[in-house]
Amino acid sequence: MPFKSMFLGALFLCSMMLTPALFAQNQSDFIQLNDGEKRTGKVILNEDDKTHTSLLFLGDSGKKERYGPADLHSFYAADFGFFISEYLIQGREKVFVQVLVKGEKDLLYYKGRFYLSSEGKFLPLIKENLQSDGKQNTYVTKEQYKGFLSYAFFQESCQLEMNRRIGETGLRKNQLIDLFAFYHECAGKDFQVYHVKQSSIRFQKTLAIGSSQLTTDSGIESINPSISLQSTVRMHFPRITNRFFLEAGLNFQEFDLEYRSETVNVNTYYLTEEDFELRMIGIPITLNYTFYSNRNLKLYGGLGASYYFLSKNTNWMQGTRTQKYVFVNRDDDITYFDPLPLEFPKTRLMRSLKAGVEFPVKKIGALMFEVQLDATNRLLAEQGLNGNSRVFSYLTSYRLGFRF
Repeated sequence: MPFKSMFLGALFLCSMMLTPALFAQNQSDFIQLNDGEKRTGKVILNEDDKTHTSLLFLGDSGKKERYGPADLHSFYAADFGFFISEYLIQGREKVFVQVLVKGEKDLLYYKGRFYLSSEGKFLPLIKENLQSDGKQNTYVTKEQYKGFLSYAFFQESCQLEMNRRIGETGLRKNQLIDLFAFYHECAGKDFQVYHVKQSSIRFQKTLAIGSSQLTTDSGIESINPSISLQSTVRMHFPRITNRFFLEAGLNFQEFDLEYRSETVNVNTYYLTEEDFELRMIGIPITLNYTFYSNRNLKLYGGLGASYYFLSKNTNWMQGTRTQKYVFVNRDDDITYFDPLPLEFPKTRLMRSLKAGVEFPVKKIGALMFEVQLDATNRLLAEQGLNGNSRVFSYLTSYRLGFRF
């Protein structure tokens, strides 16, 4: 297949992967101001800001506005849920708190902890509680939240069933939602459960620049490291797993290389040299796993393959080639200029291994640093004086960039 057609095909593939992320908007999003005014549009949240300290709102006019907890009464984002602005901790500033169940008794969620809200009071649901009597004695109350729920959910008509359900309920979102729903049904009270309409695939984009080094086990050496450019699309599957993600994209690097081969026989000495440029456009595809993640750091690694296009044609990708083949006789020195005994394939598939670290940046995404190693035993084919052999090659890339 011609190189131009394959290159355009790769660009088309990337544009198809980007399309859902650029055009998938849910018009059910809204914000409600403190004065009660409700506006519909698109709510944009930073996924790395787990507490959602602020949001961007894209209204019908197309203007983007930023709001914080002090500016809003509540908001709804289809991919994140329904949030209210509250003084969750007395004496602190307002924060955005997620509402899982709204009714006579509200179920709230903030910073990894569930809260029961009733009559303007917020009660944290705690599994264990440590108390001291002031005399170096500490008491541990196990499953304290079950006692709070038994007291708050007292209903004479269905208390036996309520107690049974409370006893079987752990501090898990779905279990607590079911329990709160059962209470309101038993009490005959209106309520609403706010489900998150989580997408089956979530897209992210990356852009990175760095340095690459090509290393082989023959006489080919890289004179200088290459500038490495890469742009990728990440595909997450939140309905299946939060640990794995697939990544694909394009990268580019250009190398100044030296080749030198010497062979000494009984009566002759052979010297082969060349300085040349090698340009590579790659399509990397990796399956990645997140080993560790918190609000300040994310560590991940991946395995996959990179399909590279190597340039040696007389188009815009052509490199300069200078060859010299020397034959030396002990009685007479003669120099011949012959074609260099090196062959370059037009394409090559290389195995890929990478590791990366991310540091979330508010309002942007994340700062990322990656190291990637590509390896193949057939990047170049060396022929001629020493017979036929395969050159095992490593391509090591270090990149610094942003994830959006």
